[in-house]
Amino acid sequence: MSTEQRTELKEGWVIIVATVLQYVLGYPATILPMSGILFGPKYEAFKTSETEKAFTVGLFTVFMNLFSIFVGPMVEARSSRFVAILATFCQVSGLLICAFSNSTALIMI
Repeated sequence: MSTEQRTELKEGWVIIVATVLQYVLGYPATILPMSGILFGPKYEAFKTSETEKAFTVGLFTVFMNLFSIFVGPMVEARSSRFVAILATFCQVSGLLICAFSNSTALIMI
């Protein structure tokens, strides 16, 4: 192994571990089972159809996977701490929007 390869491995393992944790613990393990718990009362209050529920989860999946391709370049441009803080801010903001939403469309945002 060359020095350049060792350096690349040292710098890249954080992104690999974060991606694995995101997919193992984030989406399938918590978001899907919890969507009924988190949004169930809202879905009932708004009389949301099954299609709209599936669309909401699908939209989340598409955007999670779409924006994850920008994580590597953002870490290189700024830092892993900046990306983590930005991701946490976006997650909390999204949950707050959902918590105070008054329509199914706001839950989808």
